[in-house]
Amino acid sequence: MLRCILFADVKNLRRCQLINWITFLLVVDVGLFLIFLQALAATYDGFLTHKQMTQVRGLLGGYSLVDHGGMWADTFLITQCVAYLMGKYSFAYFSLSGFGLLVAMFVVWILLFVKIYSPMGAKKPEAHVHHGRITPAGWIHILYAAPATWVILMTYLGMSTPRITNLDMIITSLVLTPWTILGVMKFNRYWHFDKTSMNQVIVTLVVIWAVTVWKVW
Repeated sequence: MLRCILFADVKNLRRCQLINWITFLLVVDVGLFLIFLQALAATYDGFLTHKQMTQVRGLLGGYSLVDHGGMWADTFLITQCVAYLMGKYSFAYFSLSGFGLLVAMFVVWILLFVKIYSPMGAKKPEAHVHHGRITPAGWIHILYAAPATWVILMTYLGMSTPRITNLDMIITSLVLTPWTILGVMKFNRYWHFDKTSMNQVIVTLVVIWAVTVWKVW
């Protein structure tokens, strides 16, 4: 059964282009540069490391940039995954639906920061949000996250040429699995994997793999 799922589109393999390494490297460079800019902004803000938070800000609680599992997932998983997809497939970047989806992703991420993350940051200051506001590192993260989410969503929505292969669909979901877990984790002794975090991980993974099975079946 697994072999059938992975290779059900063998007849379309001739139409599947090889990866464009120039595009791949360009996307990786841009993604890592945006993460680097987050680190610079967090350093200037006194939130790069927990030690810096303690010494510069006088804060014991809260989370620095390097505490965030999501930052490490972006650095070593998401950037490379998005670069691979963009290097191998042509997406509907400039279509009305594609552009509309990009705008929607920026709106969603900004709303997440304003309505959810900022109030949380008022209680537990973080590199991206603290004292009830979005920091420069937070705005840079939005600039990174919205396009990355855009490409991944277009992958699942079938907005590519040629069609995403079953294998690449599964690979994408495999990459998103540890990202889902790391996204809620903080490498800090003050953080605990509570029920809310667990429910968030479970719901996200169920959605990802339900869509994956539906797409490749």
